[in-house]
Amino acid sequence: MGKRNEGLDLLKLICAFLVISAHKHFPNPIGIYPATMARLTIPIFLMITGYFSLSRLSTGDDGRPVFGIRNGGAKLLKTLKLLLCANGLYLVIGICDNYPTATIKEYLASIFNVETMRKMLLFNTSPFSMHLWYLNAVLYAMAFIILMEKVRARKILYVLAPFLIAVDFIFGRYSIILLGRYYPVYYTRNWLIFALPNLSIGMMLKEYDIVERTKKYHWQLGVASILLVAGMMAEHFHFEGVIKAGARENYIFAVFASLALFLWFAQIPRLSGIILQKLAWLGNTASAGIYIIHIYFVQHLPKLVKQLHLRDFYKSTAPVIIFILSAIVTCLYNALKQRIVSHKAAQR
Repeated sequence: MGKRNEGLDLLKLICAFLVISAHKHFPNPIGIYPATMARLTIPIFLMITGYFSLSRLSTGDDGRPVFGIRNGGAKLLKTLKLLLCANGLYLVIGICDNYPTATIKEYLASIFNVETMRKMLLFNTSPFSMHLWYLNAVLYAMAFIILMEKVRARKILYVLAPFLIAVDFIFGRYSIILLGRYYPVYYTRNWLIFALPNLSIGMMLKEYDIVERTKKYHWQLGVASILLVAGMMAEHFHFEGVIKAGARENYIFAVFASLALFLWFAQIPRLSGIILQKLAWLGNTASAGIYIIHIYFVQHLPKLVKQLHLRDFYKSTAPVIIFILSAIVTCLYNALKQRIVSHKAAQR
């Protein structure tokens, strides 16, 4: 895929931290702000995947242009492996957590039923852990994009993207206003309504060279990003405080804020300073693992913290602690994996 963009790698790491802060808040009133900003993270992750792995103008390892989605097949296989490993991990965790009160057979019967399988196949939910919907949705959407490329209909995706985002609003966040009710979140948080349009946006940004074309507007994008994030905050507080509506996925301002932030960070392909470069490296190598493993710590750390009598300290620092532990586990896993691969290569 050629050289990495360190600005986007740093953005991935920031997004990974924001996801954690949404699932385990800082104490209020501070905690509400990073938790709300976390709604930008999934669109940004998807745009980055579309930008690097699915665009026509991706570059190969030799630095030459790759016309057509030649990286897509490899990325699809990588996503499938990651999905199987992540679901398998949380299946084992679920068995262990439920073993004192339910046998393995009873636990498996409780999660493998017609309803959970229907939701998983149609709407990408995971019966093993709520956050794994993302991997399922990415897998479906990538497969569909590659199919559209094969039949030379990829540009239909670019036309569909704004309509799919509109459907997300109509049946998601704004359904309480437009239709008088909320629908189950998985109606819109799936491969078709959520993943596909955001992947397509990332593809368009690369294919039409939008990052380079907007470089002369770098400071304006920075100001726009700040204003759009503030607008998203205002939307959130309006829904929570005025309409008294429950949480849902997307906001109108979030669509534009995530796009502005993507362009802003993408225009910094090389970071200055060893600390920022190391953080960018961590974003490149560990953000996916942090996303996958952090829920384990969210669910299980409180028990250990209680036993160690550290609840007050943990309450004020929980997202930071979970982020650090998730990063350490991911880096150790990557190092072990690399050592195994190197050992196998040496034996050939």
